[in-house]
Amino acid sequence: MRIDLRGASVFRGAGGTRGTPTPRAVRIVACEALFAYRAWSMVINARRAAHVNLAIVALILVSLAGCQERRTLATTPNIYLDGRGKDVFDAVPESLRTSDIEILYVTDRSIEKETKIGPKYGYKRDRDMTYGTATVSLTPQPTWEQLVKDSTASPRSQRYELDTTSIKEIGTFRSPLDRMEVKDNKIVLPPSALQQMRNEREHLRAVLEKRLAKTPRKDVFIYVHGFANTFDDAVFRSAEMWHFTGRIGVPIAYTWPAGSPGIFGYFHDRESGEYTVSHFKQFLRYVKDIPSVERIHIIAHSRGTDVVTTALRELNIMVVAKGEDPQKVLKIQTLVLASPDMDYEVFGQRFFAENLVMVPAQTVIYFSPNDKAIWFANWLFSGKSRVGGLSFSDFPQNLRKELSQLDRLQFVSCKVSGHSTSHDYEFANPAVFSDLITLLQKGDGKQLAYQRPLEAALPGLWGIQNDYGLPEKKPSGQSN
Repeated sequence: MRIDLRGASVFRGAGGTRGTPTPRAVRIVACEALFAYRAWSMVINARRAAHVNLAIVALILVSLAGCQERRTLATTPNIYLDGRGKDVFDAVPESLRTSDIEILYVTDRSIEKETKIGPKYGYKRDRDMTYGTATVSLTPQPTWEQLVKDSTASPRSQRYELDTTSIKEIGTFRSPLDRMEVKDNKIVLPPSALQQMRNEREHLRAVLEKRLAKTPRKDVFIYVHGFANTFDDAVFRSAEMWHFTGRIGVPIAYTWPAGSPGIFGYFHDRESGEYTVSHFKQFLRYVKDIPSVERIHIIAHSRGTDVVTTALRELNIMVVAKGEDPQKVLKIQTLVLASPDMDYEVFGQRFFAENLVMVPAQTVIYFSPNDKAIWFANWLFSGKSRVGGLSFSDFPQNLRKELSQLDRLQFVSCKVSGHSTSHDYEFANPAVFSDLITLLQKGDGKQLAYQRPLEAALPGLWGIQNDYGLPEKKPSGQSN
């Protein structure tokens, strides 16, 4: 099979919605304008920056309030409207039917300070990798019955704000750098250090197996966030996904040292993403070696997609070198790349030239030509294009023909509008969020594209619009 990835470009205008902007919409645009301004200010000199148009400055000032708006529970997915999601929540085990949502977290963020709810993790790095539990609470606090009712309705009876009310550290994987020593002109780990590492892995196994015992699905769902995300951001999104998938399996928020303030925050986060690859790879190795874990699903967003694919690339090389099957060894069932902040040609090298596409049972890539954050990231680094900002015109006919023969790889164009910014539509837009939920719930990886109400836009390519999952929408047949 010949894969040609030449000729892509994402430099195009962004679409919008019709009608009168709401105050929330104004804040959303302001936040995106702030991102654009920060990128711009990195590459212009101070003298020129002093003459920035006052209109842009005004947008930034507005955004200072808008970007700090309290997070609320994700909007009801289209597939759950009219009470259609009730069966999903009826199947939730009794022990998990609570308004509080407890998830596991893994982090290499350093602790800023101790608080009454537990450690507060910042954007700086820690040499060690720590894991624990984080509890997300809703305000006002509903009963389980009320939460199910509002999780399957729009509009809801009330607006639920999210808050992290408890953070408890459970264990730590100490950095190998702190345990190494030189012996016979070689860098080695002494026997005592190797035993400590075995003990740390055994502790993680016990924690995960205890959580897996509560659910019939012996799956692990790992969420890896992107640029400018805080610890709370990662925890909130993991909690929302787990709740709306029916609380199946075990949710884990892998949160790396992102969220540095200031105009150079993107560069800090980009390097922190490179730093965390080794830790994420180590964590995946530990999880896949736990016998009770049957399948692993990874949902990566924005810069998190680079973290994940880099780690998987290195693991793939390691497994193949041993003559083993990466899919069986690594247990990766589903890989979701949401708004990938990845260079298009780097993606091609990893997935096709190095055969990363064969590691997960299936990979789903959500992209949008209207993703403003991807557009500016691409402009900032003078790249040819980024995967998250593609459009159908970027896929030549011969590439579409080849992709149509790869059922395990799905490119999904999201031509949706409304509901938060243009960069997190996979989790905020009720149409795309519906597809993500369906993908994780089914998880069998067999002709799954044809079991979801996707638009068979072109051979090898799929589409989602705002009407996805609405009662009258039916699953698409196989494309030609």
